[in-house]
Amino acid sequence: ARAHALGESCRSHQSSGESRTQRQQRLEVALRDGLAQPQFRLQYQPRIDMSSGQPCGLEALVRWQDPLAHRELLPAQFLPLAARAGLSATLDEWVLSQAIQQLARWRASGLMLPVSVNLSAASLLRPGLARRIEALLAHAGVPAEALSLELDEATLNTDPEATAITVRALRALGLGVVLDGFGRGDSSATLLHRLPLSAVKLDRSVLHDATRHAQGAAWLR
Repeated sequence: ARAHALGESCRSHQSSGESRTQRQQRLEVALRDGLAQPQFRLQYQPRIDMSSGQPCGLEALVRWQDPLAHRELLPAQFLPLAARAGLSATLDEWVLSQAIQQLARWRASGLMLPVSVNLSAASLLRPGLARRIEALLAHAGVPAEALSLELDEATLNTDPEATAITVRALRALGLGVVLDGFGRGDSSATLLHRLPLSAVKLDRSVLHDATRHAQGAAWLR
């Protein structure tokens, strides 16, 4: 009986491995279809001013209604797939366009909260990024200061020279450029000196260290 169970387990494991590979291939096709016929949507997470308790901004977070799994997937479940398929920049362009259009609608109704959008290395290093965003903002009638781009340390270090040029161009337009996950890597502090960043988002490890060590708390202040 034990041998039979082991055999069933091995077959199940092998079948599961095969289905995962097949599923990944199908997901890539579905991802391409999703960009052509949007199955994506944006959720907006508020940023809260701790002194007043009021929202002071929003972060656009992309979600994908996977037509195969019949459920909504979070970014961690499909962004790596988009990167492997070479679709990160295309997805970023869609998110930027949707977020800017939503910004225009909110501003027209009197809601003046700024919005931030996460950007991949593929988008940051794509020639003409600043010009394309400028055109999207102009078409929607949204001022540049209403939009911020969030970039993590790995993205900003992909090609330091090209990154610096692009970040300066974005800041010259009036956009915010935010370092996401500050303190997660070894070069976060260096980036503050090297690039004209407008804000940082602290990684949770920084806050954890600050609660455990007086030196960490002093550094955080």
